[in-house]
Amino acid sequence: MIARSTWHALSGTIAASVLLCATAPASAVQPDGGIEFKEYIQAVVEGNIGLASQKFNVDVADAAIAVAGVAPDPSFTVGYSSYELSRINLPRSTIAALNYTFENPDKRRARVLAAEADKSLAEAQLNEYMKTLRLDAANAFIESLRARAILTRRKYALDLFESLELQAAKPSKDAPLQAQERSQLRLELSRLRGDFYQAESDAAIADRNLNFYLGESKLNRTVSYARASLEIPEIQFVETDLQENALAKRPDLASADRVLQAARARSKLAQENRKLDLGFTLGVTHTQPLWSIPDAGGTYSPGSYPMSNGLIATVTIPIPLSLMQDGDLRGPAATATQAEIRLRELQGKARIEAQQALIKYRLSHKQVAAYRAGTADADILMQDTLKKFAAKESGFPDIVYYVRTANEVYFAYLEALAASAKALVSVYQASGHWQFEL
Repeated sequence: MIARSTWHALSGTIAASVLLCATAPASAVQPDGGIEFKEYIQAVVEGNIGLASQKFNVDVADAAIAVAGVAPDPSFTVGYSSYELSRINLPRSTIAALNYTFENPDKRRARVLAAEADKSLAEAQLNEYMKTLRLDAANAFIESLRARAILTRRKYALDLFESLELQAAKPSKDAPLQAQERSQLRLELSRLRGDFYQAESDAAIADRNLNFYLGESKLNRTVSYARASLEIPEIQFVETDLQENALAKRPDLASADRVLQAARARSKLAQENRKLDLGFTLGVTHTQPLWSIPDAGGTYSPGSYPMSNGLIATVTIPIPLSLMQDGDLRGPAATATQAEIRLRELQGKARIEAQQALIKYRLSHKQVAAYRAGTADADILMQDTLKKFAAKESGFPDIVYYVRTANEVYFAYLEALAASAKALVSVYQASGHWQFEL
């Protein structure tokens, strides 16, 4: 038989456990160990495979600059310049010549400038990829915090009812739970265990997602999990400052600007390519001697044809019939105009996104404050219910109801904390900031 004093002590333990579950801040429910945010982001930048692959685009663009500056190669011609097919006794000549195209120097400069613009674009896209990667990794870090906090809360609730089950299973004539209530306890434990296993799976998946972003970092050799607090103090942003910073530093705007510069360079190159290149040939001919030559009637008589060496010098001037159409100019010019319009569109979009992100962030803190107040109310109701249960003024269903209520409020609170943290990341992303802490 459980004495009333023993049951009062048990009820006090239950109340303390539930109070700890309902009021523990996000930082308190995190286990020891884990990886901190700054260390995690640094490891992501150093070890992410996608980022490492993206860096080679800059190397490819840099190699293209060297190729663009190469002058045309000369060519060497050798062979017969005259080979008589109908008169075998006519002299034969051989030729050896060097050919070279003098390219207009403006073409080469325009080609190099276009290649340099492509490299600048590759660098901007690499920077954009890296910043996006950091922000995606930050969201994964927040998700790991959220999943582990929910798992911890599930474990607290499960431990509470398992301890109650152990006490109720003891032989007692004055058992605290009746047969029907013990059946309800078993059903509740089944539900709580299922919820716990689901939360355990979600936390493991969220942790593995951290490893995905770590790539080949040395921290990826073991399973990592996030260690930080979801209780992030509210940051006061100035909307105009966010918009100005977005226009100046957002990586997608920088990439769009580099696209515009590259399009303009291509348009300039198309204009320079219309300039004519002159071809020069310099060589010699050698005609072998003949000892018999035909007369006017075609009769061969003894004679001689002396050996002859000659100099060849020619200039080749292209006939630019293809320049009668201007499609090669209109295409790049239209692309440059399109890139300019696209840049203006993105600039307007950046201003709006900065405003929207700030609005969402401010509202998320109001939501956090509302749920925080709700957790306090749930604690008070839970305490009162446990006291009444210890005094046999209320039944076991009341405990089940208020534990469920406290859990629902607290889970909503954790979701609001995670949403607020992600909203903060969105503010940084929309405004072009990427050096931040959680």
